[in-house]
Amino acid sequence: MISRDIIPEVPFKLEDKEYPDIQEVVRKRGWELLCDQPQVISVLLIHEFSANVIKKDDEEEPYLSYVRGVVVPFGPDTINRVLKTKPKRFKQPSYEKRVQYDPKCVDVLSDLCKVGTDWVLDSHKHPLKLRRGDLIPQAKGWHDIVRRSLICTSNNSEVTLNRAIMIHCIMKGGEIDVGETIAKNIINIAEGVQKDSWLGYPSTILRLCEEAGVPLKEFDDTEIISPGKPITKRLMEYVTMVQLERQPLARRKRRKEARQREEQEEREQQEDREEPSALSVNQLQAALEGISGQYSKIQRSQDEQAQQQRDLWQLMDQQRGTQAQWMDQQRKYQTHMMELQQEQYTKMYEAINNSTTEYERSMNKVIQEQFQLRKEQAQQRELLQRMDDRQDKLYREFNENRMFKEARHRDRIEYDMCTQEKLSYICGTLPVLNSKIQTFNEAHKVLEEQEISRVKFNIERLKDKMVSSGIWRKMEEG
Repeated sequence: MISRDIIPEVPFKLEDKEYPDIQEVVRKRGWELLCDQPQVISVLLIHEFSANVIKKDDEEEPYLSYVRGVVVPFGPDTINRVLKTKPKRFKQPSYEKRVQYDPKCVDVLSDLCKVGTDWVLDSHKHPLKLRRGDLIPQAKGWHDIVRRSLICTSNNSEVTLNRAIMIHCIMKGGEIDVGETIAKNIINIAEGVQKDSWLGYPSTILRLCEEAGVPLKEFDDTEIISPGKPITKRLMEYVTMVQLERQPLARRKRRKEARQREEQEEREQQEDREEPSALSVNQLQAALEGISGQYSKIQRSQDEQAQQQRDLWQLMDQQRGTQAQWMDQQRKYQTHMMELQQEQYTKMYEAINNSTTEYERSMNKVIQEQFQLRKEQAQQRELLQRMDDRQDKLYREFNENRMFKEARHRDRIEYDMCTQEKLSYICGTLPVLNSKIQTFNEAHKVLEEQEISRVKFNIERLKDKMVSSGIWRKMEEG
């Protein structure tokens, strides 16, 4: 996975008055973020995300990945939310329906390509693809968005059938589920039909990681993805040498057909001239003047075509010079980028080695902590076992003590009852045996009267003392 290259997204960079149709489509569909992606993205982040994508299980896509141990969901709804796309309904069929039910691609060729262009057909004479150079400028711009941000591919020169249909839906109307398209392509790329295929959607993956809470600061010192060139008016209208050389062929074909028609008319006029008996002098003079005028027109047309051809070759020479200069600059830029990439790869390998060492230390520390934790857990289990045993012992002792107290309480009640019966017997029997002995009630009444008289005596004595001391008078005045 780490050896696979990455296709960066590219944004539109147009002035306010340049291609207003494109800017209107972006605004109505809510594709501002899709068509204006961030350019500073870590290569290691994209590799880690793609390597950890969870594969399909039981015919159901989980749409999950892991980055630095953090779960990163990338379902269709999640992608639409982070890109802030607007659901918009169209009268025209959606992209999915057109791919499934419109194999002839009606109107795609005439709406996207220049006049005189045709499909590249497969072995069954069905439409297979278009050449990028045959697209009109507006379609070229959308093709760069589609092949980098929606249906990723590193092939820039060919427009496959499904991408052509998507471009037509964008320009002429048709619903496109951005989230579902990107999510399915991430799964297909991660499953890796080809080991050397390119990875895609780096900016969208970065937005998903930001929303999931991935610690992005850990990727600050890693290699970054080389940004792509923005889509400008000049880039969309740029024509290559091959395209320039291909265009005159159609014009020469049309000129050849025009010359053939003119030669046919000349032959018919020549046959008319070979019948002098049927022509008068005036008619012959008129025919000669007509032939002379046609010859002059043909001569002027040939001169104009020759001048156009010279201008074209001059333009092609200038284009070759510009292309040679651009190729030289491109070689210098590629050399510089190779040096930067080599330096970044070196730093990345050092970072990986350092990360491996640090990871081993962390794992050893975790193992030691787990061993200590198991030891403490064993001690806790032993302590809990002792506490359970002690609690059982206390419970047994409590039950024994409670039973002993209950038995003693019953014995005390029985003893008190017996004592009470004995006292009742004595108190009731003695007055019967000796009439001089008072009953309990009589004796209790005498004792009660003695106690009342004693209390009254104490009250009178206390009052006398209070009167003599003057306290009683103060109490009455108060």
